Amino acid sequence: MKTLFKKKVWISEITTLCFFVVTLFVVSDCDLSETSRLDKNGTKITKGVIVGYTKCHIERNGEFVDEVFGLFIITEKKDSLLTFNVSPSSININPDLLGYGFWNFSGGSIDFSYRIAKGEEIKQMTDFWCPQNDMMPGFAGGPPEKYTQIVVTNIKNNIYENHNISACGIKDPLQNINWLKTYCDSLKVTQRFSSVHIDMYKIIDTEDNVFKIGTSYSNFDYSPFLYTVSWHNCTGELIFGMSSGTPPAPGIVEDFMADKELVAELYHFVKQ
Repeated sequence: MKTLFKKKVWISEITTLCFFVVTLFVVSDCDLSETSRLDKNGTKITKGVIVGYTKCHIERNGEFVDEVFGLFIITEKKDSLLTFNVSPSSININPDLLGYGFWNFSGGSIDFSYRIAKGEEIKQMTDFWCPQNDMMPGFAGGPPEKYTQIVVTNIKNNIYENHNISACGIKDPLQNINWLKTYCDSLKVTQRFSSVHIDMYKIIDTEDNVFKIGTSYSNFDYSPFLYTVSWHNCTGELIFGMSSGTPPAPGIVEDFMADKELVAELYHFVKQ
C-alpha cells in the first residue's frame, strides 16, 4: 500500500476546467476547496456521506500500543476524503463493535468543514497494522490510496425541514399538525436517534396522506445499527410499523406499499 494518500483527480475533467477558467482566477481555485460553501457565519461547509472506515493497530517495537480510526467520506462533488481526527463518539459510532481493517460503512450524511492534511498530520500506513481484508470492488471512490487525507475542523448536525407543502388539508404540516410538530421539536432536544427521516405519501385511490418515519440509532450493548420504520395517519395514529428486532414477514411491506405513492420528504435529522 502506498505511504501517502493521494488526491482523487479526474485528469481530463480538471484539465478541461482549468483551461477555460478566466485568468483572473488562481490555480488554487481548481482544488478540493471548491466543494465547500459558506454558512451564515462565513464558515466553509461541505456536505458528504460516510462510506467506509479503517480501524488499525499502531505498532511500536513489535507491540500494539494503540489504535487508529479513520472515516472515508465522499462529498456531494464526488471528492474522496479520509479523516483520522474525528472522534467516533461525536458521530455516534462505537469502534469497539467494528472489525479491524478497511470496510464499507454506511455512516449517513455529514456536514463539515475541513482543510487538507499536511506534514505530520498525514497518517502513514506503514506505521499501522491492519488485516488485509480487501475492500469490496464496489467501494465508493476506489481503494484507500485514492482518498485525500483531511483534517476536519467542524461537524454540524444536518437538519432539513420542508415548510412549502400541504398535507392532510393543512399548510406547512411540520408547523401546523400538532403531533408532528411536537415530535420534530423533541428530536432537537433529546437527540436520542442517530438519524430520523420523515416522508409524506398519498394513498392513490383516496388521496389521503400518510407519514413514514424512519429512525436509526446505536445501542452499544447490542449492535452498532438499530432502526425502526413506522407509518402514521393524519392524526398520528400508528397504522404500520417494523424494526430491526421484529422484521416483517416476506411480502408484508410490499402489500402495504402497493397503494401508496411518495409525495415529498418533509424532514430529516442526522446527528453528527
